[in-house]
Amino acid sequence: MWLTGDMLGWRGPWGTTYAVNLRTYIASLAEEQWIAAARILKTRPPMPWFTLNIVYDEDLKAIYQFIRHLGPAGEPAPAYVPPDQEPKTPYALFPSPPGDARK
Repeated sequence: MWLTGDMLGWRGPWGTTYAVNLRTYIASLAEEQWIAAARILKTRPPMPWFTLNIVYDEDLKAIYQFIRHLGPAGEPAPAYVPPDQEPKTPYALFPSPPGDARK
């Protein structure tokens, strides 16, 4: 079940987010759409979008082909939960950033 996302939430000051099911996401995109999306993607944790934004086109194509080879599987990830709402799934809690350390 590689790359099918996770029901474990990542909760912090941004709210609660979930790893996306890349197998169903990629299944809906052409290769060119995937590359274009990877260049401008800005997401909340746990996706390291800042790294994906700088991956070479050849590597993005390889990622796309690998995921397409696996085929769609699994269910979509749970929806984003705003910071003021309690998630209904298990989650990892991240503390807020520390205050000014000079105080």
